[in-house]
Amino acid sequence: VERCGLQEIFEMADALDAVLLSVGGIASATTFSRSGFLKEADREALLARGAVGDLLFHFYDRKGDLVDHPVNSHVMSVDVDRLRKAPIRILTSGGEEKTEALLGAMNLVAPTVLITDEESARRMLAAHGASR
Repeated sequence: VERCGLQEIFEMADALDAVLLSVGGIASATTFSRSGFLKEADREALLARGAVGDLLFHFYDRKGDLVDHPVNSHVMSVDVDRLRKAPIRILTSGGEEKTEALLGAMNLVAPTVLITDEESARRMLAAHGASR
């Protein structure tokens, strides 16, 4: 990590004023599944452990907890703790397949701004109310 320059990038993340993030769903039709970044067996194992989505390839559950799976330990991206330190955290995503992923991300990074479509917002509110 140090030799390839990633460590410097990770350290720079500590000083960010704002982060703009989007979540990925975990359905088989998602980009990372179609492109082969995630094997089907890993996707199924993540689902079995409660994964609902990913943020920078960190897979998490509906409560916003990172899922215990080897995929999460192989990630070479800024870690979630560093992202949470940014005073402005903008989360943008939408679509029916991402409702659960958005709900989990709300707990994972506690965004200060959410940008989504109206139908996604309605589904999120309905799902949040049903879980109370």
